[in-house]
Amino acid sequence: MSLRISNLSVPEILPPPGISMECEPGSVTGIIGPNGAGKSTLIKALYGRMPGATGSVCLDGTELTAMRPAEQAARLAVVPQDTSSGGEYSVADMVGLARSPHLGRFGLFRGEDHERVARALAITGMSAFAERPVNRLSGGQRQLAHIARAICQDTPVILLDEPVSDLDIRHELTVLRLLQRLARQGRTILVVLHNLESAARFCDRLVLLSEGRLVSQGPPAEVLDAPTLATHYRVRARVGRDPDTHALRVSVLDAIEDADDPHARTSSPFTSSQKEETP
Repeated sequence: MSLRISNLSVPEILPPPGISMECEPGSVTGIIGPNGAGKSTLIKALYGRMPGATGSVCLDGTELTAMRPAEQAARLAVVPQDTSSGGEYSVADMVGLARSPHLGRFGLFRGEDHERVARALAITGMSAFAERPVNRLSGGQRQLAHIARAICQDTPVILLDEPVSDLDIRHELTVLRLLQRLARQGRTILVVLHNLESAARFCDRLVLLSEGRLVSQGPPAEVLDAPTLATHYRVRARVGRDPDTHALRVSVLDAIEDADDPHARTSSPFTSSQKEETP
C-alpha cells in the first residue's frame, strides 16, 4: 500500500508549501535531519495528531481522513516517540490490543490472534517479558514492546518515530533488520532516525528535513554528502563506502562554528580540496 503525502504543512513548524513525498510498498523510507527540523511533527501530522495541519495524506489513493478509525487502524500502525503509554497492562495484553481492528463483531480473540501476539513478542525479543507490566519496563524495553504492538497490528503501512533511540547497538541492529525484512514482505515503512550510518545502511530512500522544509529526497547516496552535512547539520564529515557492509559510512570529523554571517547556514565551509566525494 503506497503512502502519498502532498503539501503537508503545520503552522510555525512545517511552513507552506509543506512536505510532499511518496513511500512505496517494499521499501524503508528514513526521515533524517538535525534537531528541530520537524521530523516528529511530520510523523504526528501524518496520522492526525497535529492540530492545524493542512495538506493531504493518502493510502493507495484514499484520503486517510476519509476513513473510519477502524479502517485507519487496519491499514496504518504507529510507533510513537513517547512510549510511556501502557500503564498496568502486561506487555502481552498491550500488544494484543493491536488486534482490535481485525477481530470479529463480538471482539473475541481467536487462535490466530494469540499466535500473532506470540510471534510479535518473539521476533522483538520480548517473549520473556510477556507478563510484566509495561510501566515496569526500561525505556528500551518499552520501545521494543511498542514495535511488537505495531507488528501485531498487521498493517500494510508502519510509521515509526525514533524507534531505536533507547536501544543498545545490538537491539538497534535487530530492529532495523526487522524493518528491512517487513519491507521486503511488501509493507511500507516510514521511520525517523538520528543515526545517519544506520539510515544509510537500512533505508532504501532518505528524506532530509531542515528548518521545517524538505531539502532533499532519494537514495542515500544522493542525499548524504559532505557539503549537505556541513550546511544542514553543521559538521565537517567524510562520506564513503564501508568495505564490509558496502553501505555509506559517515565519519563526523568536527563541528562547524556558525559565524555571525546570517548566510552561514547556507554556505559550505569547505574548499574544493576539502570536500569528500561519495564513491
